Amino acid sequence: MNNKTKQLFATLGNSLTGIMKIPVAKWTTLGASMRDFGSFACDYYIPLFYLTTYPTHKAQFAIMYSLINIFGGIISSLGGGLVSDKFGKGRPMMRSWVCIGGSLIAMPFFWGSVLITNNFWLSIACSAARIVIGESFRSPSVTML
Repeated sequence: MNNKTKQLFATLGNSLTGIMKIPVAKWTTLGASMRDFGSFACDYYIPLFYLTTYPTHKAQFAIMYSLINIFGGIISSLGGGLVSDKFGKGRPMMRSWVCIGGSLIAMPFFWGSVLITNNFWLSIACSAARIVIGESFRSPSVTML
């Protein structure tokens, strides 16, 4: 490793250490990272689940899940931002509660999407609800930073 690379890593480390000293930045980064990890886990597990549980619905799954991710993600991100902006004035924790509440409310819908194995459309509806409710953390977490 040359000196320029070592200096780059040292600067990056110092910057991250400095950012993590700010409580809001630290907890928002940690929370958003955990939430993103959950989203990635769902994004890799859910297609495998649907394609093995409902092998006759491959085309329906592909179309529906694409539409759910596109439109559900947009609706959720904008909705989370609007709710936190509207009700967050004078309440510093409101943005955090939108992030936490959306994730907690979305959890039963995730369970429904993977535990309902005899009704494709009900299962995909639970997946849609999970995304529309659970992805509301994006806008408030960015605003807090």
